[in-house]
Amino acid sequence: VDGADATARVRERFPCGELVGRSPALARALELASLAALADSPVLLTGPSGTGKSLLARAITRGGTRRDAPFVELNCAALPSELIESELFGATRGAHSTASVARAGLVAAAEGGTLFLDELAELPSAAQAKLLHLTQTGSYHRLGDDSVRRANVRIIAATNAEVTGADASKL
Repeated sequence: VDGADATARVRERFPCGELVGRSPALARALELASLAALADSPVLLTGPSGTGKSLLARAITRGGTRRDAPFVELNCAALPSELIESELFGATRGAHSTASVARAGLVAAAEGGTLFLDELAELPSAAQAKLLHLTQTGSYHRLGDDSVRRANVRIIAATNAEVTGADASKL
């Protein structure tokens, strides 16, 4: 039927009111997002800038078991590459030139909840490797600290970069 809302059925059970549209393509995306919300595993959202990836990340979080826990967001393109690891993982006092005090980092701030990393492809490869380690093991190190820290966070990431199979294994 012309003008029908293809998203109506999924919207009945998935909290995605901020996402605007009624097309079959959006209905498929919302259906996949509703399944991702229930899985509590890492998620990579891809698509052009301005398509609502951050809104979709929030909807996935609201639809899952971490809905009442922290939702911490970082735009990876907004920070200088030399500060990304400190921002994500924290740093001990003196770990680098701007670390005048110990800093917990965003992973710790998101404990029990969701860490949303927008523009993930902008992360330097060293930070991507450490993020992969966190995703696989649930552990990380603050800069300047050898002790292992455990984290209970769900990672949702987004990128507008073209991701191929080989690229995806690095993200």
